[in-house]
Amino acid sequence: MAVREVNDAGGIVGRPLELVVRDTAADPQRAAAAVDDLARLGVAALAGEYHSVVARAAAARADALGLPFLCSSAVLDALTEQPTEWVARLAPAQSRGWRIYADFLLRAGHSRIAVAAQPSVYWASGVRILRDHLVPRGGAVTELDMRALTPRPCATHSSTFARRPFFFWWATRNRQCRSSSPSATTGVSPRS
Repeated sequence: MAVREVNDAGGIVGRPLELVVRDTAADPQRAAAAVDDLARLGVAALAGEYHSVVARAAAARADALGLPFLCSSAVLDALTEQPTEWVARLAPAQSRGWRIYADFLLRAGHSRIAVAAQPSVYWASGVRILRDHLVPRGGAVTELDMRALTPRPCATHSSTFARRPFFFWWATRNRQCRSSSPSATTGVSPRS
């Protein structure tokens, strides 16, 4: 592990490096509490957090405490409310990936897109990015609230609905669900 390599080489400024881990359990409140706990322990910096909404809470708390935070994979464009010298990211911003996906949908001949998602800042941002990119190019985006939906899938995709919550794109030309068609309905597990 990198910590061992750093310490074998004399540490940082002669001091050994220690890796201290806290589990946020994908919960924004637990993330803020973890940042507070780690700050009380005197850590020099924070790194990590996969979920964008949780990372946003960690970033806000780290910024308020003046504690450097390197966000490893969260993609929200607005990781912080305003620019800050205390928060940096490795992953590209959400808007870049969603614009690439919007272009892919258009090239594949899909211009009417329905997005069903659970309410969160991540999905709201994604839908806004899709709409802002597709509508000027002749597309349309319809947003559906997952809380109000009772899914009745076609036989091909019934197991997707039965196993877990999902994020659902419906981007078909003919509005039929066929697994062999390039316009088939797809479902993937949600990222926060």
